[in-house]
Amino acid sequence: MDGQPQTRVSVLVSTYSRPEFLRLALQSILAQTFTDFDVLVWNDGGVAMDELPELADPRVRYHHHSENLGVMHAVAHGMRATQGEYIAHMDDDDEWEPEFLANQTRLLDEHPSAGIAFCDHWIVAEDGAIDERSTEHNSRHWGRLDLRPGLHEPGYEIAFDGTIPMASAAMLRRSALDLDDAPSELRFAWDLWLSYLATRGGHGVVYEPRRLSRKRRHAAQMGSPVASIANLTDLVIAYERIWSEPRFAVDREQLARRLAAASANWSIALLREGDASRASRAARRSVEVRRTPRGIAAVGLTSLPAPASRSIARASSAALSRWRRWTQAAHVGQGSH
Repeated sequence: MDGQPQTRVSVLVSTYSRPEFLRLALQSILAQTFTDFDVLVWNDGGVAMDELPELADPRVRYHHHSENLGVMHAVAHGMRATQGEYIAHMDDDDEWEPEFLANQTRLLDEHPSAGIAFCDHWIVAEDGAIDERSTEHNSRHWGRLDLRPGLHEPGYEIAFDGTIPMASAAMLRRSALDLDDAPSELRFAWDLWLSYLATRGGHGVVYEPRRLSRKRRHAAQMGSPVASIANLTDLVIAYERIWSEPRFAVDREQLARRLAAASANWSIALLREGDASRASRAARRSVEVRRTPRGIAAVGLTSLPAPASRSIARASSAALSRWRRWTQAAHVGQGSH
């Protein structure tokens, strides 16, 4: 980007073949009480949606990428194409309360050392109805119910806990980010990576406990409750990169726990798919970083004959799947951040 930002806030909306939800998302953006913003709708290789009436608003630009980049690189490309001093991201199936942009902009204005402002959010059903029980459980699970409002420094302590709902309830300070630093291997872990970029320079995070965003739960989100190999691969890649960054003043013990856990889980997932060689390397890396019962179990599992290790890994994943389905049904249904 050349010169000074032309707007205070740029809103990036990531979309893929969901025009009915995209319309609602755009309507909530265009109804904001804060008016100094522009919008970039980034269609990542989905069906064409350029005829939506909301796209005719002069504040909105629409980009239809010819190929699907995956969420990580769609967000990176999209953010680089924005020009605001601050950047807010929204998934196309979510919505904002009218005060969202005004509140988040004020927080970053008042706290120049913060790289991220964020708030809590509602969980809503497909038809937009608020699910208060799921909302309360979600806020408690991610640590937002007991989180003190205001500035937190260092910011990474919150960013790494998964507390920040980066997809639809956060705003970033552009000057805190190196948007060109988007590892080509990453596909999905964009929220973790942006949290890292926004805090690695020593920036804090600032929290607003009001629920100013709405996270929609719908059938298209229903996936396997067992973490996919792709997601686990991303976690390991991201944590390894962060681990190797000497300038990042992260709590090394906290990071070691996360890298060890991700490597052990990745090992078991690889065994489940029959990739014994990579599974063995991942298990050894887990205990090399930090010896944990799960890492040690993963090492033991990879030493068994391939049929046995794969069978046990599948049984373990199936048991975890049943447990997660039970807890999700008991608490909030399908999980959301």
